[in-house]
This record gives sequence, structure tokens and C-alpha cells, in this order.
Amino acid sequence: MIQRTYKIHSKQELIELSEKIKSSREYNAARSVLIRGLTLKFIDENIRESYLLLRKELPKAKIVGMSLTSFVNNTDNRKKQSGSYVIVSIFYFFESNVDVLECGGAMLEYGDPSLMLKDKLLRIPDIQAVEVLCAGKSRYMSSFMEVITEGLEDVPFFGAEAGTIEISEEDCRYHSIMKAINGEATAQYILGKEYYDNGIILIVYSGKQLHVTSEYLLGWKPLGKEMKITQTIGATCIASIDDIPAAQIYEKYLNVKPDKFMIFNICEFPLLIERNGLTIARIPPIYDEEGRLYFGADVYEGEKLRLSYGNPQEILKGTWDAAERVRQFEPEAVIMIICGSRTIFLKDNADAEIQYFRRFHPNTVYCHGSSEIYRYCNQGGVLNSSFIVIGMREGEPSEHNAVIVDDQMPSDDRPKIIPLADRMANFLEVTTDELKSTNYILKKIAVEAESANKAKSQFLSSMSHELRTPINAILGMNEAILRECEDTNILSYSENVRLAGNTLLGLINNILDFSKIEAVKVELLPVEYDLSSLLNDLVNIIRFRAEDKGLVLVPKFDKDTPKRLYGDDVRIKQVITNIL
Repeated sequence: MIQRTYKIHSKQELIELSEKIKSSREYNAARSVLIRGLTLKFIDENIRESYLLLRKELPKAKIVGMSLTSFVNNTDNRKKQSGSYVIVSIFYFFESNVDVLECGGAMLEYGDPSLMLKDKLLRIPDIQAVEVLCAGKSRYMSSFMEVITEGLEDVPFFGAEAGTIEISEEDCRYHSIMKAINGEATAQYILGKEYYDNGIILIVYSGKQLHVTSEYLLGWKPLGKEMKITQTIGATCIASIDDIPAAQIYEKYLNVKPDKFMIFNICEFPLLIERNGLTIARIPPIYDEEGRLYFGADVYEGEKLRLSYGNPQEILKGTWDAAERVRQFEPEAVIMIICGSRTIFLKDNADAEIQYFRRFHPNTVYCHGSSEIYRYCNQGGVLNSSFIVIGMREGEPSEHNAVIVDDQMPSDDRPKIIPLADRMANFLEVTTDELKSTNYILKKIAVEAESANKAKSQFLSSMSHELRTPINAILGMNEAILRECEDTNILSYSENVRLAGNTLLGLINNILDFSKIEAVKVELLPVEYDLSSLLNDLVNIIRFRAEDKGLVLVPKFDKDTPKRLYGDDVRIKQVITNIL
């Protein structure tokens, strides 16, 4: 397998390239040939003309293409990206196959077309990877991906949605690619056997000798408290978060108000969602006057989300580590799908992510779409802020094909003024990790305390039961003495035993009640009771304590107090005893 990548600026260059390909040994020897064209600011007529030229000159090749999204950070980069061009990447497969499946048209949903594509897809043997190109179907792509990947969970699906907007920091407006560029009409599109501004294309890579590795990179980490999506409208709009207008979240936490600068003020802080064990990001490029946020991918009512932050050095380190894993795979072709928000966030460091892969595979091709597509092992779907890498190789790696490169990540350790944003990101990184560690310890302490509390309550409940049994037996025998004995002194002693025993029994009942209170199991048992009897018991319980302290307990009662009342006399007695 061989990959070659070229940047074409004119029709003449394209003609020369097609002649070079047609006469090459690779083209004539290959079992399958795929040509991927990625265009930026190419007018509609040029796209069609280039496509017809390639089809005519290279009939053996399968040709696909897509319009890119241009993410421009400043005037210098605007100059660098000015003009029309096509990135042409050619893949020569000698032991594998490439098939292109497609459908298009103004469909409201991917219903029968998705089933039609899937039926064709499942007929292809030994599928190793599927690339997905989409135009004009953002709202339905997530459900489409779930349908099309069912039964192929161990196959990586990857790709992008065709570029639909150009974002310029210079004037902070959204330019539809449908609008005029230099006076000529342009359009978002995908290209297969036909030209579509509304459709979907599947590029199916298959063959027993084809090996594929994939990487999904995000790099942003959760920040602040977890929030809940409390209202959605359709599949891609959040109306409220935590019962307030969704856009107010950015104003509350970032002091960012919905205005023409919003996308640049929030792209560093994507919303993170945990879905099926995978952390995915969402960035809303559009808002409305009601504070609703509109996304290019699916969001669901009830989902939990959090704001996030990114440390540029940590993100680059993650990309470097992924590049090392792909390098060890020894790929013969590398495709990257990169979110434009990473370009805005990483600024001058954005090119470093690409160069990490090009150091061992110079023909690596990458693109920016409106959204990234990646689904593997029932995880993922339509994504934002991500970096997707696919490496391919035919057969087993051979030592003579191995590329010797520096396996140490480049670093600049020279003394310098570190940008404020990098220092703040590092501060957030460290403090967030410390808070996580502290929260873990506190949670562990809370769990241990709760466990100890339950054990204590169980012990108190058990012991109070064990103590009440012998005391009730003593009081029962004492009642027999009070009934049958006629000796005045013995009756006096026995009465004291009764009062003391009841007091002790009351204390034990209190202990049991405390354990019930902690377990939230206290229940009131209202009955009709005699107030004078309750008061008499209280006086007898407290009298001895009062006398020991040299106090005189003098009960006074309102003559209008009813004799019979209705309530839980045991609880009332406990409350008054505690007060006295």
C-alpha cells in the first residue's frame, strides 16, 4: 500500500498530476486506487470540471471529495490560506479493495437510504474500516451512524461533515460557503460517483491483508460542577440547562454574552458529555434571542454536562503519544480529521499536531469539517473538538519499511516569558487534580463515617434490646412484690426499685430512639392517654435528681387542662424529660 499527497492550485497542475499518476508503476500495479480530493474556496464549476477530468484520465480510480471548513485565526493565516486549491491524496492498494457507496437528495431523514446503504455494506466481505463523508445532514447523522454501524461494532467508522462555514476572527462573522467568493458562487459538497450538496458517501476499506489502527483524541478536561440539560428542541438544540436559558451558562461562568464574538470566546471551553463510557465535546456555533444553543450534533434532555478547559501542552503531549502508537503500527497511509476549534485554541501550535505524524509519514492527509465523525465499539458518533487518526497498512510490518525518527517529543526548555493563558491552564490543571484528590479523600471519609454510623446504630439497637429484657424481668418481679408484700419498709424499697427501673428503661429506650433517628426510622404512635398519670411519672423520674441537687420540684397545673389527651405519650415524656 502506498499513499501520495499533493496540493494543486490550478487546472494545469491537475492535468500534469493525472498524467503522472496514469503512467506510474503504482497505478498500473494496484488492485484498487482511491483518490481523495479536499477543496478550499474552489468554485462550483472548477470542482465539477476537475472531477470529470480525473474520471476521464484515471478510469481505474475511485474518486471522492469534500469541501473543507476554513478556520482562520488572524490576518497572517488568512493570507496563507487565501486562494483556491485542492489537496489530492492517492491511495494505491495492492492486496486490498476500496468500494464507494453513496446516496443523495433532499431527504428529511435517513430512513430507507440508510437501510439501502447498510444492505450494500454488509455484502462486502472483510471490512476493516469505513470512511463517512456527509453534506447537509447534520441533524440526522447521529441516528444514521447508530443504524449503519449496528453489526459492525468492531469496525472503525470515521470521517467528517463537509465544510459549511468559514470562520474569521478578523470580522467575526459566519460566511456560508454557499455565498459568493470573489463574485463566484460556491457550495458545500461531497463527491463520489455523483456530486452532492445534500447526501452521504461511504468509502469502504476491505481485505484480509488490510490492517487498521485508530485514535480518538480530545484533551479537554471537565471543570466546575455537573449540569443537567433540562430542555431540548429537536435533536441539536438545548433550550435550558439547570432550568435557565442555555446561553446564560457561558455568561454565568465565563462572563461571555451571546454576540458575534461568542464562538471565539467559548471554543476553548467545550461542553463535555459522558456517553457510553466515552467523553465527547459539544460547541454551539449558533444561538438565538431566547438563549437557546444550536449544535452540529445530537444532544439529549436529561444528559449531564460540564464546562471544560484545555492545557495546550497536555493536549500536544496526548497527540504525541498517539502519534507514537501509530508510528509503532508502521502505517503505509494516515488520514486525520481535525476539529477547527483545536486550531483556534492551539494557535501557532496547531501545526505541531500534524507534524507529529508527518515526521514518520510525510504523505499524511488531514481535513477540517463542520464536525468530526468517529464511531467504534458502540462509542462515539458526531463529535466536536476532537482529533481523529486512522492508520492503514497491508500485511505485516517489515523492518526495511520502518522509518527511523526521533522518538522524543520536541520541547523548548529555554528561559522565556510563558503566555498568561498557558500559566492559567497549568494552574487549572494542578488545582483541579488537587480538588479531585481532596474530593476522593473526603468521599472516602464520608463513606467510612456512614459505615461506622450504621454499625453504631446496629450496636445500639442490639444492646438496647439485650438490656431491656433483663430489666423488664426485674420490674416484673418487683411488681409481684408490690402486690403481695405487706411490709411497709419492703414496699418503700420496692417502689424505689420500680421508679429507678422505669427510669433506666426510659434511658435505654432513648438510646434505641437515637439509633432510630440516625436511621430515619422514628415513628409516632399516637394513643389516648391520661395527662395526670404522665405528669406523675415525670415528677417521680425527676424528683430524685432534683433532691440530690438540693432543689424542690413543685408541679403546677392549669385547672382547665383536659385530663384525657391524644398523642404519643412516650415521645412527649422523652421531650419533657430532656428539657427538665
